[in-house]
Amino acid sequence: MDGEAGQAHPIGELYFGDPDREWLTATFEPPVLDVGAGAGRDTLVLQETGETVAIEVSESLVTLLGERGVEDARQVDMFELRDTFERDRFRSVLVVGTQVGLASSMAGVRELLADLAYVTADEATAVLDSYDPTAETTAELLGSQRGWCA
Repeated sequence: MDGEAGQAHPIGELYFGDPDREWLTATFEPPVLDVGAGAGRDTLVLQETGETVAIEVSESLVTLLGERGVEDARQVDMFELRDTFERDRFRSVLVVGTQVGLASSMAGVRELLADLAYVTADEATAVLDSYDPTAETTAELLGSQRGWCA
């Protein structure tokens, strides 16, 4: 918190908290693609079960992923999946956070989903979890970043 007007933010829990290990290992079959892996909280669990590729657009985050023990961290723009990975490369994909909102429109979301379908096998598992930009809880969580998917 920063003074009386500040509020606590769950950023530490979101990036460094304990993931649901049982759910992750039961849900995702390797090879796994973790899109927008952040600090690697989920990737570190997933790589225990097999090949897991963590991607981030930020070079600094890719460095952090490596420092935290992620075995395969790559600097990749999630909008360039087809140019980066071959067709049917992954059995599972995880997209958690604000990534879906970065597509900026429903057409962009459709294109992102088509790209995810391209890099995953026909029987693959895909889990996308995002925020409703119109929900009041999103404003509380993201603060000034609320307009990321208007």
